[in-house]
Amino acid sequence: MKNEDEELRDFFLEMKKSDASHEAPPFAKLIVQQKQRKLPVWAVVAATINIILFVGGFWYRSLQPTERVGVLPHVETQSSIDQNSDMMTWETPTDKLLTNF
Repeated sequence: MKNEDEELRDFFLEMKKSDASHEAPPFAKLIVQQKQRKLPVWAVVAATINIILFVGGFWYRSLQPTERVGVLPHVETQSSIDQNSDMMTWETPTDKLLTNF
């Protein structure tokens, strides 16, 4: 009975022999067989139209006058939040744990 190493060695030797029996085709034959990939005309036209619309949209938008938001004059108002309110002071959530004991 063969051990695992010998079985693996025999398996790969058989694989090598079967690979050696096959010849690779010449490179020139592969180049001829390769199908050239061309984009369809409609795809090129669609991409061109999209680019023209994209650039034209930015150009058109740059020609439009910009709206300026009016700035109101500074008016002093009294704060609706009292400085002594609970919102203006912060205490840690664990402070209560320390002071209860």
